[in-house]
Amino acid sequence: MSDTALDPRLHAYRPDVAAKHLEGQVTAKRFIEGEKCIIIEPLADIMSNTMGEARTSQALYGERFSVYDRQDHWVWGQLETDGYVGWVSAYAAGRWDETNATHKVSAALTRATSGSIKVLGDGPLPMGARLRVTKPSIEVGGSSAPFAETNAGAVPAAHITPLDHHTDDWVAVAETFLGVPYVWGGRSPLGLDCSALVQLALDQAGIACLRDSDMQEETLGKVIDRSVGLARGDLVFWPGHVGIMIDATSFLHANAFAMATAVESLSDVEARIGTARTVKRL
Repeated sequence: MSDTALDPRLHAYRPDVAAKHLEGQVTAKRFIEGEKCIIIEPLADIMSNTMGEARTSQALYGERFSVYDRQDHWVWGQLETDGYVGWVSAYAAGRWDETNATHKVSAALTRATSGSIKVLGDGPLPMGARLRVTKPSIEVGGSSAPFAETNAGAVPAAHITPLDHHTDDWVAVAETFLGVPYVWGGRSPLGLDCSALVQLALDQAGIACLRDSDMQEETLGKVIDRSVGLARGDLVFWPGHVGIMIDATSFLHANAFAMATAVESLSDVEARIGTARTVKRL
């Protein structure tokens, strides 16, 4: 297999270094097994270079990241969750301790605390962040709500779900992002792009989803003929853009026109940017 057959966004290889499991598939001066790390910041930008100029995605708290190269204050590697490759701040990549996460954040944002709700801990922790619950039910001063003790601190129990819990309505999850700022490469309720909106919502339904819109168009669902009518949950694709139908005519998408996640008539969107290339149904 030639190097050009692999996607560098999803395969960790460069002319100077590559992941060991790609040996024989790509050309590189050295092949590395990789150092397993875990993201210890609430959010860590994934960059295309070490100049800090081009964010391509973000890693979330608790996600695993395999490191294949270190340069100054940066590490280059691959995110386990969706396979995305890039540079992350070395300060965000902590030592992996062999203990698996048990839960993920299901609220848009949450915060950890310690002892009292007046004491802030880690956070804000975004939807999709991975946590290890050590005690499922504890009391925290100042609140009658149940909390769970996690590796990040005490978190409201209502804000997390077990990793194997799947929502029945992933579109409703996507709708919780209405009004969130549009951020290129963003992957959280603090700011996100079109494909991250789809990815984060599907994650809550237990549906594996790659990061970029072209990857999603290639791998998610089945192409449908628009003459049959559109339905809630249909994905609509243009080159470089994707959004979600919330009913037969209304379209939810994170977009640079509104600079936010917004609902528009699909016909209005197509009048502005052209007819959609593909519609897919999960």
